[in-house]
Amino acid sequence: MKHCTSKKPKLYCGIDLHTKKSYIYIINEQGTKVKSKEIDTEEQTFITFFESLIEENEIYSAIEISSLTFQYCNILKAIGISVYVVNTLKNAYISKSMKKTDKEDAKRLAISLWKEILPEPVYIPSEKEHSLRKLISHRADLVKSRTRLINRIRQRLREKEIKIPLRTLNKTKKIEPVLKSISSETQPILHFEISHMFEQFKLLEKQIEQTEQLIHSQINKDADFKEMYNLLLTVPGMGKITSAAFISRVGKNIERFKNVRKLISYFGQCPKIRESGGKTIGNQGITKQGNGMLRGYLSQVAIAALRSKSYNSIPLKKWYENIKRRKGWKKARVALSRKIAAICYGVLIHKRPYNPMLVTGENKCEKPLITT
Repeated sequence: MKHCTSKKPKLYCGIDLHTKKSYIYIINEQGTKVKSKEIDTEEQTFITFFESLIEENEIYSAIEISSLTFQYCNILKAIGISVYVVNTLKNAYISKSMKKTDKEDAKRLAISLWKEILPEPVYIPSEKEHSLRKLISHRADLVKSRTRLINRIRQRLREKEIKIPLRTLNKTKKIEPVLKSISSETQPILHFEISHMFEQFKLLEKQIEQTEQLIHSQINKDADFKEMYNLLLTVPGMGKITSAAFISRVGKNIERFKNVRKLISYFGQCPKIRESGGKTIGNQGITKQGNGMLRGYLSQVAIAALRSKSYNSIPLKKWYENIKRRKGWKKARVALSRKIAAICYGVLIHKRPYNPMLVTGENKCEKPLITT
């Protein structure tokens, strides 16, 4: 964090944020402790703690990434405190410390901020981007609940030697005949269980539909989101939800990624590199340090592109087959999902739709794939 010149004394604050209690450690420009305290993780408690300090000081704060981070970033910014969000995995000073307590973590954050040795800050999404992220995550949770319910129904039917194809249980209209085929007289317990699970299934279907409608409504209300959304839909395999999830993670300012390699790294799709004595140690795979849900969506996009019969997907299929012959289908599929992420970066950074004529050669991420 670049410290701007000000007549006010500067204070550096480390915040170890948790659900119930948070620890705050503050030092001055000389690195001397000013104040430290464990407080309740509540908005008013934070405001009360800082109100006596903010009037006479310029406060910089460092806070670890967590589920509550972005909420409290907005609270701290509202009272005039600069916020630096830290990725703990990249901050070895804390993550590899032998003495790991809330107080020590907060202290190290404050000292690292004062010394300007913290890693690159985590991007803080806008309120609209954060809301879209929450809706995407909520839908993903609902879909997981529906999948678990389908598996429960199928398992219960198997116990009674009733074999049903998995695809039969994906839609309400397909489950109804299954329920009718189970007699309430000869198999009352099974009929009772399946009917209850069927009601839960219908509720989940309705909730998923409502969530998707709200997601699309949020995108249509914002001109920038809508433009990005329409561009992403031109990429083979990219559906409505995947496009919305992509937008929620990269945000409106796609230029914050200096090149496509930065984006690939942000998604955790870069290969791990481990070398010692000039030799590569094992097959490390990809880093997987980004958002796992979006990485999974991009893998599904790759599969959808391979199954597609449209003209636009033909170059991607040829590119995939070339990698597959040399490295196998597993690595080829991961490479294809990475390729698609690079294409998405290209269409967004240049604001031009996907052009299948430019999908050639190897996966050189430094040259984004765009239209002419």
